[in-house]
Amino acid sequence: LHNRDVSSPNINIGVLLIEFFELYGRNFNYLKTGIRITDGGCYVAKDEVQKNMMDGYRPSMLYIEDPLQPDNDVGRSSYGAMQVKQAFDYAYVVLGHAVSHIAKEYPNNENER
Repeated sequence: LHNRDVSSPNINIGVLLIEFFELYGRNFNYLKTGIRITDGGCYVAKDEVQKNMMDGYRPSMLYIEDPLQPDNDVGRSSYGAMQVKQAFDYAYVVLGHAVSHIAKEYPNNENER
């Protein structure tokens, strides 16, 4: 679901890593959004997902739809999702600070020189 062409030979893997930490450590709304991996993957609203779940069940904090049984939340048994989110946020801050001063000196690809 990333908006960059990750198959490009000029892609900067470090930038992708920092963007991953930014998304899942800062921007992703775990309370309202889940993840579907079938058909290329997408994000799903937990409100919509709950309509299809059995009575009494709610999507977990880290809702990931089971590709073989869509009404099953495989993220339900995950442990410490919010601690992982905090670790991703911390990694984003640390890596961002580590590269911010050198980012101006080293262009990301040939087109930026």
